[in-house]
Amino acid sequence: VTLREYAEQWLAARAAGLRPSTVSEYVRILEREILPRFGHLPLAAITRSQLKAYAAERAADGLSANTVRNHLAPLRALIASAVDDELLRANVAARIKRAGQPQRELRPPSKEQVQALIAGARTSEAAAIFTLAASLGLRRGELYALRWEAVDFAAGLVHVVASNDRGVI
Repeated sequence: VTLREYAEQWLAARAAGLRPSTVSEYVRILEREILPRFGHLPLAAITRSQLKAYAAERAADGLSANTVRNHLAPLRALIASAVDDELLRANVAARIKRAGQPQRELRPPSKEQVQALIAGARTSEAAAIFTLAASLGLRRGELYALRWEAVDFAAGLVHVVASNDRGVI
């Protein structure tokens, strides 16, 4: 069985137990990164050295260590399932050392920059969204998924219970 064939079976079997955003991210990574490179190979023919080389190449392309790790995550889970299914003896994707560029230091905007952004908003709705995001530290997906039911006016709380990832909440 090839990696591509097993990946299709694995996704079909596992999708119901995963968050929709996880499924869409796994599909994206598999289709764009993993399957074009390894999909034609028999599952048992994929080696740890091939995966280490892939990680090193993606790191050399300028990807961060977190991105490279995220690229390997669905493959690691898929191969773990193949081990559980007794198709493989070991997970060659497990414990591959991190490769990639260090994470960039995040510099949050200054109070003045936030105020300028809010003041420059084209609509009052946009200004409200910018104010909410800056005041609560919400990510874009969390803002998009926010619903009135999540706002507790009496307690002065906003409950972040969902996120919108590429249109999937």
